[in-house]
Amino acid sequence: MNTTDLIERVEEEFDSKSVAIIGVGLVALGFLLTLRKRMSRDVEEGELPPIIIKSGSFVVESDVDLYQPPQSPNTYKRRGFGEIRGVRVFVTNEITGRAKSYDFDDRNGIEVDIRLQKHTPSGWIDINPLVTIRSETNSGTTKDFVLTIGKKISKKGHPKPGRRYRYVDDDSDNIRFGQIVVRENDGGGMPFVSKDSEDYIIAFYNYLI
Repeated sequence: MNTTDLIERVEEEFDSKSVAIIGVGLVALGFLLTLRKRMSRDVEEGELPPIIIKSGSFVVESDVDLYQPPQSPNTYKRRGFGEIRGVRVFVTNEITGRAKSYDFDDRNGIEVDIRLQKHTPSGWIDINPLVTIRSETNSGTTKDFVLTIGKKISKKGHPKPGRRYRYVDDDSDNIRFGQIVVRENDGGGMPFVSKDSEDYIIAFYNYLI
C-alpha cells in the first residue's frame, strides 16, 4: 500500500467515524507508514495495485472499468487483466490501530473467496453464495479478472488517479467480511477469519509482488 492509499483511507475514516476513532485512524496511519518501510517485497513508490476490494461495505476499485456480461448479472470482469499473480491482504483493527499485511505470490495464479456476513438482531449470519475472484480465459488468448458476487454492485463515488472506477454494493444491510480464503496454485495461501472491528483491503496484482 503506498502513501496515497493510506491518506485516502484516513480521509474515508473522517467521513464515517467519531472523533475518537479519527484519532485512532491517525495512529494507524503512522503505524502503516512505518510498516510499509519494513515490508521486504513492497512495490515501488507510487505504483498502485490495479484492483482493490475493501470491507466495511463491499467496494471494488479498478484501473479499468468492469464489464458485466448480460447473461451473468452477478459477474463483473476486468477484461484483459491476465493471471492474478500477486495478492496483498491488509488487516487493520479499528480500535487498537494495529495493522498487518500479508503477501501472496504465484506465477501460475491465485484465487480468493470472500464470505460476506450481514448483521441481524441475533448476530452475524452468512450471506450465500461466496464471493469468488478468479482469472479465467476469455474468448481470446488472454485472461480476465472475474468477480462473482450474489449482490448487486453499482458504479459510485469519485474517480481516483490510477484506479478510476469504483463499485459499491447497493444494499443497505450492515455487512462485513466474515472470512477471506487466499489460495495459491502451488498449494500455498491461508484463511482469514474476521474479528469484531477488523477492516480489510485486498489488493490484486497481475505481476509478482
